[in-house]
Amino acid sequence: MKTAIIAIGTGASNITESVIFDRFGFDLSYFQINRMMLINKEKISIDSIVKQIRKNDQKIILFSTLGGICCNTYISQVTKVLMKNKLKYDAIVTTPFLWEGEQKRTLALNSLNNIVESCNSISIFNNENLLNYNPEATVMEAYNWMDEQIVKLIELILGNKLEESSQSNTDFPLILIHNLNGMKFI
Repeated sequence: MKTAIIAIGTGASNITESVIFDRFGFDLSYFQINRMMLINKEKISIDSIVKQIRKNDQKIILFSTLGGICCNTYISQVTKVLMKNKLKYDAIVTTPFLWEGEQKRTLALNSLNNIVESCNSISIFNNENLLNYNPEATVMEAYNWMDEQIVKLIELILGNKLEESSQSNTDFPLILIHNLNGMKFI
C-alpha cells in the first residue's frame, strides 16, 4: 500500500520537498497546501485530494507546521473531509515557538484539536523544546536533527511500528498520542 503525505503549511511543504522527498522519493504520494497557493489564489480541492487517495487505497500521513494562516485555514477542512470519508490518518506536527506570539499558539491549539479528534496517532514536536535536545547545537543543527526525527517517524508509521517504538524511544522531543478506540498517552 502506497502512502500519501498531505503537507499543510509552508514549513511542512519545505521539509517535504527537501528532506522527506530526498529519503522516500516517489515511494510516497505528496499533496501540498502552502502559503504560496493562498497568495496565488490557487484553487485547492481537498475533495479531489481525498478522492485520489481513496482511488489508490493509500495510507495517509498529515504533516503540518502549526500556527500559520495556511494551517488555520486548511487543517479543519482537511480533517472534516477525512472524517466524512471515514479515513483515518497519522499526523506529525510542529508547534510554534513562544516568541512567535500568543495568536500563533492559539491557532496551533485549535488545529491540534481538529487533528486529535480524528487521527490514529499524532506526534507533536514542540519547537520551544527543540534547542534543549543539545544546548550546544546551532539553530540549523537543531532543525536538521528535527528533520531527521520526522523522517524516522515516517519510517515507523510506514512499518506500523510507531507504538512499539514510542514505548522505548526517548530520542524524540515530542508528545505522542495514540487514538485507538480511546486515548493513549505516551
